[in-house]
Amino acid sequence: KTDSTDPKSVWLFAKVADIEALSGQYQRFTKAGGATLTTTAINQTTNEISFFLPHSLSENSPVTFQFTSGLPGFGLKDGTVYYAHVVDSDTITLRDGTGATVDLNTIDAYGRFIDCNEISVAPKTVKVNVDVSLNGDLQGAEHSLVATGFGLKIGAQLSSTNTGIAMVQIGGVPDSLYFLSNPASVLGQTTQLKNMLSDIAKGTTEVADRIDSKTEAGKGDKPPSWSAAGSVVVELITNNVHTTIGPAARLKANSDLSITATIVESNSTSTKSLVQSMSTQKGAATKQKSFAAAVAVVVGIYNNSAVTTVGNGAMLDSGGIMTVNSNVKLPSLVASTLQTVAELKSFSANSIYTAFTANPQLGTAAPVLGPLFNSTASTIVMGRAPKTTIAAAVNVVANKATADVFVSDNVEINQDTSYRSPASEVFVTSGVTNHQLYMSGTSEDKGIGDKIKEKLANKAAGLIARATGLGSATGAGAQDKTTNADNSIGATICIFFQDNDTQAIVGKSSKIWAGTDGTGITVEALTYNT
Repeated sequence: KTDSTDPKSVWLFAKVADIEALSGQYQRFTKAGGATLTTTAINQTTNEISFFLPHSLSENSPVTFQFTSGLPGFGLKDGTVYYAHVVDSDTITLRDGTGATVDLNTIDAYGRFIDCNEISVAPKTVKVNVDVSLNGDLQGAEHSLVATGFGLKIGAQLSSTNTGIAMVQIGGVPDSLYFLSNPASVLGQTTQLKNMLSDIAKGTTEVADRIDSKTEAGKGDKPPSWSAAGSVVVELITNNVHTTIGPAARLKANSDLSITATIVESNSTSTKSLVQSMSTQKGAATKQKSFAAAVAVVVGIYNNSAVTTVGNGAMLDSGGIMTVNSNVKLPSLVASTLQTVAELKSFSANSIYTAFTANPQLGTAAPVLGPLFNSTASTIVMGRAPKTTIAAAVNVVANKATADVFVSDNVEINQDTSYRSPASEVFVTSGVTNHQLYMSGTSEDKGIGDKIKEKLANKAAGLIARATGLGSATGAGAQDKTTNADNSIGATICIFFQDNDTQAIVGKSSKIWAGTDGTGITVEALTYNT
């Protein structure tokens, strides 16, 4: 900390790996009067720092970080001051202005605080040579940064992953659409998925026979006269991320300077209703059901707001790239390269599973069984057709995405000539990126194989409300027959609202300078939808 009595003053430090030099020597602290304290160990569990010799520090004594030998800690320079809480003759912990112990585990690999949603420094001039994210509003403080490394990053970021699943089944038939729509479910149901993939590799006919064998064959049970299934998923998600640089802030970096607010929103919703009306005795004529209905509804409302503000009268200087940015990303999940069941059958269940569960966040899209939809509503009526069949699927998704950058009035960017360089560039940008897949469909389904084939062929959702089942023919050469309902009603609705608001504003009387070697000055607000 730079002021033991001020809770808003800067408090900065590095992790063990940053402080301990690779040469075996250690970074040092000095106490008042210039005496050197050489660390022997830093315990991140107890937040304690031990020294070679008794430190003779009294409570709240100032200790200053000092680089002496070995390799420097990432971004750290001489002159950072902390205040000691004495544990014993050899050990201290660092405390903030409120008396709370500084937690060494709240630092990331770059020496920056984790989960800092606010940026705050007291309204006074302090010089701190360090590469970290600071805690709170930058109120009139000056930060001089070294030329090496990134410089200064001030940012707030939120990664939001939301999954909603609703299923209802009459007949208990496994269905691939559940897995196609819900990547999270795949990882949690490894055995079930591999069993399903093994079934796929055996071909659609065997799958249909396996499903039929589960219908209490030969027990004489009579199917009910009607069946109905309905499932609903509702998700209401609001995410807000704000990064604010306070009025009259002073930020200076010989290298790059970045001020950002970012939201990455990944959502996956799926609802499925299934009615299975199979024969209760294979090869024997059975009476049709009088009525079967399946309804599936998805409602997803997502509100994401990322705002970056540079306050009135702030002065920002960078010898490299200066970025003031807000960004909302709504990513699709993963895409497919295979198109046919024949291609699918060429894989073993294990190889399909490995490809299916590839992590798109690592840039490796799964080569099979796609695409994975962000939101899916589906209904399936299968088996021997009822006299009247109703299938309806409704998928409604509303995305409100706001990305704003406000550079207030009288802001000066790169006006300090001592920090200017030909490589100086300035970006004041905001953007919404939206790449998502939504599906709503009603369809027939004889088994897993047919549904996989439909998805791999990338067919549009059909307005189909009918059912298929095994006919009454007997003997080894029996063939499947399709029986249509007397009255079939199918309805599929997919409504997608995307409202993108992007602003990049530079206030009146502001001044911006850029060098001759880079791209100059960019002020833009962009939106991408696919």
